[in-house]
Amino acid sequence: MAPKTRSQTSTPSKSSKSPAASSKPTTSLNSQHNQRSNKLLSTSSLLKTHDIIVLSPSRTMSLTPLLASAACGIFDFRVAEEPVRRISMVNAATHHGSDGIKKYQVWVDSVDFNARLLKCRPAEDATGTRRTKDPCMPVPFPIPKIPKETRTRSQHVQHAGVEQHGHFMKSVSDAMSVREKILDCFELASLPHYSTSQKRTLLHFIIVGGGPTGVELAAELDELIHGHLLSIYPECRDLVSVSVYDVADRMLGMFGEKLSEYAMEKFRRDVNVCMGRHIEGFEEGKMIVKGIGEVGFGVAVWAAGNKICGLRGVLGGVYALGDAASIDGNELPATAEVAVQKAK
Repeated sequence: MAPKTRSQTSTPSKSSKSPAASSKPTTSLNSQHNQRSNKLLSTSSLLKTHDIIVLSPSRTMSLTPLLASAACGIFDFRVAEEPVRRISMVNAATHHGSDGIKKYQVWVDSVDFNARLLKCRPAEDATGTRRTKDPCMPVPFPIPKIPKETRTRSQHVQHAGVEQHGHFMKSVSDAMSVREKILDCFELASLPHYSTSQKRTLLHFIIVGGGPTGVELAAELDELIHGHLLSIYPECRDLVSVSVYDVADRMLGMFGEKLSEYAMEKFRRDVNVCMGRHIEGFEEGKMIVKGIGEVGFGVAVWAAGNKICGLRGVLGGVYALGDAASIDGNELPATAEVAVQKAK
C-alpha cells in the first residue's frame, strides 16, 4: 500500500470526499467543457485569416474565485485551473491547413512597433518565473494592432517585506502554499515547548484585503479551522484567530452597502474585522500597522487587489482585453458580470 501524503491526512472532511467521491462527476464535467472548448478553437473561422500566438508566463489559467476554497480543502486544486495549451491548438492546423495556434511560455518585456516585434523573456515552473539570465526572444507581429492580454500582479509594491514574508492568492501554487503553511502552523503550535503567547501568534491568520477574495478566504478558513482542524488539534482550541485588515472603512466596498454590512456582521462572530487600518510593512512573523505597531501572525495572505503589469502605458495602438481594458473616467467594477459582458 502506498504511503498517504500529508495533504491526504490533514485536509478537512469535505476535501477528503472531493477527490474520491466526487472525482467522476468532476472529471466528466471538465471533460465535457474541454471538448466544447477544443471544438470551438479547432473549427474557428478566425484561423482562416489570422495567425494566432498565445503568450503567457503560466502553463495554466487560474480560476481565481475558486482558489480560496481549494486552499481550505473544499475541493481538489485541479478544479481551480485550466490548461492554456490544448490539443485543439494543434488540431486547428488540420482543419485549416495552417500552423494552428501557437503558445509560448514567456513574459512580454516590451513592444517595438517600428520593428513589429514583441520582446519576450522565457518563463519557467508553475509560477511563471522570468528567466532573467536568458536573452530576449523576439516574436514578430504583422500589423500595428495586436490582441494582447496583460497579466496583473498583486498591488503590494509599496508595502515592504510582503513578498518575502507574506502569501498571495492569485494562482493554484499560491493556494497550495497557503494550505501547507496553515498546517505547518498547527503542527508547530501543538508542540509542548512553545509558550501560550507563541502559540497564539502561530495560530493568528491574517488576510489583508476586504474585497471578494479576502472575504471568501476568511470564510473558508474559518470553516476549515472550526469544522475540522480543531478536532484534529484539540490542544489548539481557544488559541486560533482569523483577522481581516483593509484600509477601507468597510468590507466589499465595491458592492452595495447592505451586502457590506451583512458580511461585516457575520464576520464579527468568529473573524476579527479590522477596517480603516494602514499596513506599513511586513517582517518575519509580524505585520506593521500604522497607529498600532507590530501584529504577530503565523500566516499572512495579501488579497488587497491587483495592478496592471509594467507594459501598461506603452501599448499604444493595441486592442486591450479583459482586466487591461477600461475607459478613462468611466471605469467598471472588476466583477464577473462585467467580465461576461466584455466576453460577449
